[in-house]
Amino acid sequence: MQIKVRRGLLRLISILATAILITACSSMAPNIEPTGRQLDSYQQQAAKLSQLQEWHVEGKIALNMNNKNNQGNLIWQQKQDSFDLLITGPLGQGYLHIESYPGLVIATTAEEQIQANSIEELFAQHFDWSLPMQELHYWVRGISSPSTQAQMTFFDNGDVDIIKQAGWDIDYDRFVEVDGFSLPYKLTITGSDIRVKLVLKKWTELGSLPN
Repeated sequence: MQIKVRRGLLRLISILATAILITACSSMAPNIEPTGRQLDSYQQQAAKLSQLQEWHVEGKIALNMNNKNNQGNLIWQQKQDSFDLLITGPLGQGYLHIESYPGLVIATTAEEQIQANSIEELFAQHFDWSLPMQELHYWVRGISSPSTQAQMTFFDNGDVDIIKQAGWDIDYDRFVEVDGFSLPYKLTITGSDIRVKLVLKKWTELGSLPN
């Protein structure tokens, strides 16, 4: 009789241990569905960041394409619908300066100056790599572009962890607080045949549209 009790007790302990292990494993799994608090925090930040239309940021860019790595220094000046992008170092083969205005884009390298009607047209015709600049204009602020649907996961404070949009994966590693804005410091943008890492070290000249 005692043997049966002990066997029953051991079986009960085994079942409980298995249940505890399953529960522990479930709690360690990533939370794909955002919580209400995360969504509320992100929506508040996104509403604020979407109004941020002017900035000056300096940092570094690293490009991996066709099993080749390249890197350079980056300066991005945004003024509402226009931007000035300067890349110096090996990635820009000395330097690459892009000035973008509505309906006109001018690219200057160490060898030549070329023009196009849009940034997409410029990259398609003259470079062997490209970035989705229309979406990047939003991603660099830590928000998704409103032009297409996006899948997102979040950090506990509402900052974006990952954005999947328009065939690209944007993975955010770190944010910094600048003038009341939570802005990306380090992010990785991965496409079908290219991976770009940005380290945005210095945000200044932040300006919003007038109310």
